[in-house]
Order: sequence, then structure tokens, then C-alpha cells
Amino acid sequence: MSSSESQPRSCPPILARMLFGALIRLYPRRVRSRFKAEMGQFLLDDYQELGATPARSAVVRFYLRSSAQLALNGIGAHLEILRRGRRSLSRSTSTASEPPPITPEPSGGIGEVLFTLFRALRHSARSLALSPGFTVTSVLTLGIGIGACTVIFSVVYPVLVAPLPYPESHELTALFEVSPGPDGRRGWVAPPTLADWRERSRHFERIASYRLNTFTWTGGPEPTVLSGWAVSADYFPVVGLDMTLGRGFTEEEDRAGGVRVVVVSYALWQQHFGSDPGVLSRTMTLDGEPFTIIGVANSQIGFPSRGDYWVPATLDFSWEARDFRFLGVIARLRGGSTREDAQAEMERISREIAAENPGTNTGWGAEVRGLKENQVGHIRPILTLMSVAVGLLLIIALGNIANLSVARSVGKRTDAAVRRALGASRGSLARLFLTESVVLSLLGGALGAGIAVWGTRALSVAAVESLPRVEAIFVDARCLLFALATALTVGLALGTLSMRVAARQDLSGTLRAGGAGAIAPAGAHRLRDGVLTVQVGLALSLLIGSTLLARSLFSLARVDVGFSPDDLFTFSYDLPTASYPDVDAQSAFYRDLLTQLEDAPGIRAAGVVTPIPMEMGSVPSSWSLSAEVSDPSSPTAMAHMRLVTPGYFETMGIPLLSGRYLDRGDREDAEQVALVNRAFVARYLSGHDPIGARISPGDPSPDESDWLTIAGVVGDVRFSSLREEGEPEIYLPMAQLPSSWGHLVVKGRGSPEDIAGSVASVVRRVDPNLPLSDIRTGAEIVGRQLRTSRLSTMLTFLFAVAATGLAVVGILGVLSIVVAQRMREIGLRVVLGAPSGKIWRFTLVRGMRPVVIGLLLGIALSMAATRFLESQIHGVGALDPLAFLLPTLGFGLAGLLACLIPGARAVAVDPVSLLRSE
Repeated sequence: MSSSESQPRSCPPILARMLFGALIRLYPRRVRSRFKAEMGQFLLDDYQELGATPARSAVVRFYLRSSAQLALNGIGAHLEILRRGRRSLSRSTSTASEPPPITPEPSGGIGEVLFTLFRALRHSARSLALSPGFTVTSVLTLGIGIGACTVIFSVVYPVLVAPLPYPESHELTALFEVSPGPDGRRGWVAPPTLADWRERSRHFERIASYRLNTFTWTGGPEPTVLSGWAVSADYFPVVGLDMTLGRGFTEEEDRAGGVRVVVVSYALWQQHFGSDPGVLSRTMTLDGEPFTIIGVANSQIGFPSRGDYWVPATLDFSWEARDFRFLGVIARLRGGSTREDAQAEMERISREIAAENPGTNTGWGAEVRGLKENQVGHIRPILTLMSVAVGLLLIIALGNIANLSVARSVGKRTDAAVRRALGASRGSLARLFLTESVVLSLLGGALGAGIAVWGTRALSVAAVESLPRVEAIFVDARCLLFALATALTVGLALGTLSMRVAARQDLSGTLRAGGAGAIAPAGAHRLRDGVLTVQVGLALSLLIGSTLLARSLFSLARVDVGFSPDDLFTFSYDLPTASYPDVDAQSAFYRDLLTQLEDAPGIRAAGVVTPIPMEMGSVPSSWSLSAEVSDPSSPTAMAHMRLVTPGYFETMGIPLLSGRYLDRGDREDAEQVALVNRAFVARYLSGHDPIGARISPGDPSPDESDWLTIAGVVGDVRFSSLREEGEPEIYLPMAQLPSSWGHLVVKGRGSPEDIAGSVASVVRRVDPNLPLSDIRTGAEIVGRQLRTSRLSTMLTFLFAVAATGLAVVGILGVLSIVVAQRMREIGLRVVLGAPSGKIWRFTLVRGMRPVVIGLLLGIALSMAATRFLESQIHGVGALDPLAFLLPTLGFGLAGLLACLIPGARAVAVDPVSLLRSE
């Protein structure tokens, strides 16, 4: 506190004035002339802190402490000046004076501009080299901030911003059937409905279908399972990309019984055919049948996902049921038509179809969805959250750099004043400050680009199954330009801020003040405190958000999925049509496989299911309920269907609630039975005994032979997401409705390698040419449902930790700056005998005030922002007390610890060394 900031409230006691007048003469003349007034004011302040009527013992301790401190430090100041004088004399006699180098001036024009720029860059390099601590800290901080921003930009731009890599991609749409009810869901399309859409729509140029398909490729060293797509002839024209080699399918090939042809993917062509341009007309043996290669697809085709091949959709396949919905549909809008026009038309067509087919289509609608939104819509909220988080991280990093730059600029005010006194213009000063800040930010940007390259590679590997279009996620020229633009913007902003702090001043006053010119004005103090408050608030809001996501992830991981994933293993298979052409052959395969697995070492139980829970979804189909259990106003039910073998429920650990499980007596020639889950009973059979009730697929007026009898009720299994409760499901015996593909589920004892080897040996005995693929454990199946939540939580937590670290460093830096700039005052107070407790109190109050305000700001921001996280959290409230309390207490403790370091420095100040430097 200077004498100008506080006036004496009363005259000092006569004894104190006399004592001070005598002891101050122990100090050198230069010290007396510079500090006498301030030391007297500090002595008066300390005396007045004793109170209006101090106790005699307190007065005696005050005089003794002050007298001893003044005497000892005065003698020490004389000794220090003598030592300093001897060192100066030694240096002056040993160092020759050399004239400064003369730099030739340029002649003008472009040369003068380049020379001026060179001088500014050289000055900036020397200035930054003289402050290595500031330079390294700033470059690292900027590198972290810019690198994190560039990583997120490398994801957000190709996934959310860039158009799909197809011609006129805005015209591409995905079409869905929508189930009845207020919570209708988008789903696959039935083939007859697709035919009606093609015939009746006028706003689409072409409509194509696709469905997942697998083949066993033989002819090599061992059978290989390939995954691809069965598509209609319109598929490649709708996509609009030229083929790498050959052609797509014709209408004649896209018919049942057509010629067996295949288009291979660009990756398969490279990996297995060595990019041979003569691959056309060669044959591939798929499921025991020869297929002729007629084309190599464009490498850009990635819809609906990457596959190994494409075959005609209607190859040996015909289905007329409108309630069997299994086709994906993609369409291209006709020129001049909009999605709104197409949506209105599809709603009209759906009403017409429902009127013509009330048994299967009543209440069903249609949705026209942009293809890009269909592919990335589910990830948009998470990427938006990541963008906000990394933006806050950059703001916090810039806050640190701003505070450091302001402090450094305060120290350079005298230098700026001297340059102004020597005739330098404001423009030349601005050029120096801006050049130094831009150089600093470009160094940070270069480091950030390196961090971005590494971070993007790591993220693309970690998120390969979580992000769409992951092949487009890499650091390219666009990302580097983003990093450069960010660095330049940051540099110009920091340079402008530094210039305003250092160049705006009273020139003569700064020169007269000498060393005191480095004391920051009140505006700089307020700026630093304001920036620090915002940093703490933003960092705390990030920390609270990441804590909410972490608690949500923990809650999801503890969700009861309805089955036991422990010691569970799953294997995918696809029976070749040539080897298993009919129902009898398929049923025989299942019987032989499960019988031999019962005796296999390490296998406790085994079963088959299609599709497997939480891995493959389905669209609910309509089911009729018998009159004795149905609601007259709604005689149909919507439920998902699974085909299972005896032993499936025991293997999965799905509990039986009533009735019985399926057994080997449920064969094709026995009574047709089914099992339903708890959700089906609760929604459609409430108040009725489900055991013995009858259901029938589709038609509300089925034949007597179409009715199925409910033999048991089992527990619910999470269908497609851990966030959703179980949906109505019906389980049918695979012996009564065999399938050529499915998943083998095994409960075993031993390591995954041992179980896989035991299962593989059994499968080889049953069918040596049948490969198993997609081997997973039960824990992996559940874990796949957590991958997106785990990714978002991990990234948010990393950003929050980085932001917290930067904010704590900011607290430490700001308080260190404050202590350094007020070290003169602190030293004078120590000379006058100020107790260490008072110094501690000053540093802690000065440091924690913006921290406490920032914590309150962070809590308020979090309370306002967590409502945007509600769709991303599960099992915890948006205002979960624990998620708010723990980060706040942790951050407050970290801030307190950061304040202790400058406080310890202030308490340990050596007043003699301080007076020497002054």
C-alpha cells in the first residue's frame, strides 16, 4: 500500500515518531529518500491495528519488534550495498566497452518492408528468449488449447459439416416405415410397401433397397465369412458414384432366379485380388455357388456401412407379407422436389396403403429423412458437447496467456516509455507487441498441430465403432488452416491487449517512477481477476459436466440387461444355401451341433438365437390376439420376434417367470407354441393369464393352423440399448421355423481361447466348411452399448482435467504476479516487523477471492447448462448434488493449494535483497 492510497487517520504517538526518526538514519541515503515516507505510513498502519486503547503489553511488543527489525535491516542494507559496489567495480574493470553494432538501413520500397519485418521478428525472438519461463508456459498452453480444438474440428467437419461424398448428396434421403402410436418408431420396410412407394411416388427419381447379407467364401486356404449388402438394381444409380471397374446390376439381374453376379468392394479388390484390373468376369464361390464379378465399387461408397460386396437383392428371394419389414430404403429426390413435398406425398401414400391393407398397415406411416442426418444424427449431440467443451478449454488457456501477457506488458511499460521518449511512434510500438504475440501464437499453433495429428489418430482408433465416416477423420490441409487461423487470431488479440496495457500511460510519470513503473495500474488488476474468475467458472462447469457423465456411465454399467454376461460367448454363422437347401437340413444341423456341444470340454450350456439381443435390432411386427384375451378396440399387438433353440434361455440366464421353457419336444410336427416376455404381458395381456393364450402373426382373422399357444413367460432383455426398457418380444422355436443364419451362444468354463477352440472343433466335425465369425464375450456385447457414452465421458473428462489444470496454473500465475508486483510493499512491511500471519492473510484473501466468485459462477453456469445434458445422462438427475459438490470442493482445495506457493514466497522475502534491487 503506497502513501497515496491511504492517509493517516491520526497523528502517530510522539515516541513512535522519535524512534522512527532515529532508526531510519541507520539506512543508506538512497533508501531513506526512496522509502522513508512509505515506511512511516506502514509503521503507522501497524500501530493503528493495535486498536484505539491497546493493552500495554501489545504496545511494548510493537515497539520492541519494530525497533529490532528497523535496526537489523538498516545495518544489513549498508553491508549489501558495500558488497554490490565491489562486484560492480570488478565487472567494470574486466569488461571492455564495445560500441553497438550498426545495422544498415534499407533503401526503401519492398526491401524496407521486409527489413522492418525482419527487425521485428528478431526483436521478438530475442525478447522471448530472454523470458524462457513465459515463452515455454505460453507455447505449451496454446499448444494444448489449439491442438484440442483442431482434433475436434478434424472430427466435426467431416462428420457434421462436410457433405456426403456423393454427387448432389443433399438430394439423397432414407425412407422408413413408422410404427403406429404416439411413440412410433422408424423401422425397415416391407417389400410390397416398397413396391407401392415406387409405383405411386412422384417426388423421387429413384428408390433402392438394401439389406445386410453374409456369405461363406470358399476356394481359398480356408473358408472365409464375408459381410456385404443385397441391393436392388437402383442402388448404384441412386448413390451416383462411378464404378472403379465394370458396372452395377441390371433389372434382369435383379430378379429371382437371375444370373449370379457380384460387385466387390474397393478394399476387397485391393486386399484379395491385388488390384488386378483383370478381375472382371472371374468367379467367386459364395455359399457353394459360383458368382461372376461384374464390377469393383467406388472406394467412397460407405452407405449404409462398409461391406465386402454387393449382390442383387431379389436373388432367390421372394416375400409378399406386408408385416415382415426387413429392407432398408434409400432414394434420390427428383429435381425441384423438396423433402417436405416428399414427406407429404409419402404420408398420403401410407394412408392409401393402410386403407387397402387394414390388417397389416393400419396406423403405419412413413418418414423421409435426409441421408446425412440419418447417418450422423445420433452422434450430433455428443460432438456438439465436445465442441463446447474444447471451446471452453481454449478460452481458459487464452485466459492464462492473457494474464501472463498483461503481467509481462506491465513490466515492459518503462521500456515502452523510453522508446516513446526517443521518438518511436505508436505504430512501431504496436508492431513490436503484435509481432511478438503472433510469433508466440504461431509456435503454439505448430505445437498444437503436432498434438492434433497424434490426437486425431488416437481418437479415430478409439472411436472406430462409435463415429460414422471414421475413415474421413484425419488432419488434412483444412485442419492445418484451422489451426493457423486460430493461432493468428489468438496472436493478434493478445498483441492488442499487451499493447493497450503497455503503451497507454503517462510518459513523464512512468520515466520519473523508474522501477515503480512496473507496478500494474488498477485496470490491470481488475482485468486479471476478471479473467481468473471466468476461467474458474468455466473449468468448474466442465468438471461438473464430466462428473455427471461419469456417474451416468457408472449407472449404465450397472443396468440389469436381463441376462448373465458372465462366462458367455457368442459366435455368428451363416449356413450356405447349397449345403442346407431346406428346412430339414437346417434343423438337422442345429440338432447335431447342440448335441455335440453338450459333451464338449468346458461347455456348460449352448443355444442358438436370431437375432441376438443388443447386437441386432428388428422392427416390431403385428400379432393378433385371441378373442378371450384381446381388447375389442385393439385386437392386435406389436412385438419383436426371435427364433431360439432349447437351451437358449438357460445359457443366457434369462429367468422363467411362469409356464415353461422351450424343449426338444417343440418340433415342427408338435403343437405350435411361443414364449413371451414380461413387457408383452404387461402391455397386451394385463389382467389375463398368459399361459394358454393364443396369438397369431399378422392377419387379424387367421386360419386355425396359424394360432400359436403361449407356453411360458420370461424376463425382459434390454433390446437395443441400455437406456431403454425391455420391449414386447415373442420367442418361437427354431425347430418350427428354422433360419439359415444366427448366433450360437455358449456358457463355458475357461479362457476365451479355450472355449473358442472347443466350439470350433465341434463345428468342424458337424460341417468342416462352415466358418464362425464375430466371436464375442458377453461382457463385450454389453460393453459395445457403452462405447459411445464411454467415449464422450472420456473426452469430456480429459478436457475438464486439462481445463482444471490450466485454471489452477492461472490461479498460481496470477497470485505470483500480484506478489511479485507488491513485493516492494511486502518487503517494507517485513522491515517494519509485520507478522507472517498478516502476509499469509493478504495472499490467501487476494488469491481466493476470484476463486470463490468463479466457483459460484461455475455452479450457476452448470445449473443452467445441465438441462442440455439430460439426453446424455441416465440414472442420475441433471442437478445431482454429488456431481456438483465433489468438483466444487476439489477445485476449491486445488485453488487453496495454489495460493500457498506464492504465500510462502511472500513470507520468506528477504527485505535486504529487496532494498538492494530497488
